[in-house]
This record gives sequence, structure tokens and C-alpha cells, in this order.
Amino acid sequence: MCEPSDLVGIIDVFSREAASLLAEIAGAVDRRDAGGVREVAHKFKGGAASLGARRLSTLAERLQRLDGAEDVDFVVAGRLVGELEAALPLTHRALVSMTCGPGGHTGATEG
Repeated sequence: MCEPSDLVGIIDVFSREAASLLAEIAGAVDRRDAGGVREVAHKFKGGAASLGARRLSTLAERLQRLDGAEDVDFVVAGRLVGELEAALPLTHRALVSMTCGPGGHTGATEG
């Protein structure tokens, strides 16, 4: 078990906020709100990029770019949301592991 550091705290905050943003993105997809998807995906992408979470950042950027298409494909958007949902806990674990070493634990809940 590692001692929590400032970086681990930042990772935990990011993971919680990312989960909230992901719920907002999913809601915008359900409402077929292309502008809402773009706006929230942009926020998500920025947070992920700031921590070096390239997979999350890339997926969010793909969602953001869907709004530039003439006819937004909300089926594709839904799939990207699913990929983000799957990648988020994996990314959290990877970031914490890089900070604390393999098996590092901060007491934060993943999910």
C-alpha cells in the first residue's frame, strides 16, 4: 500500500470528475444533443490530456469531432461512450500504479 501523494489525490479527483463528465456525455448522446456531446467531450479531453491519459483523451477527441460532421452518428457516439466507460477504471489503475508502483492503492473507489 502506498502513501497517498498530491499526484495520487489529483488522479482520484480526475477519476471522479471524469465519471461525472462521462455521465453528462452519455446523457447528451441519449438526447441526441451534438453540441452538448462536443462541449463535455472537450472538457473530458482536456482533463485526460493533462494527466497523460492518451487513450481517454483520444476517445474524447473522437466524440468531440463527431459534432463537426454534417449528420452526427449517435450510434458511433454511444460506442465511444462505452469505450470511455471501459477505459476509465483501467486508466485510473494505471496512473496510480505509475505513482505508487504495481498494486498501489489509495483507498479511492473505482467504478
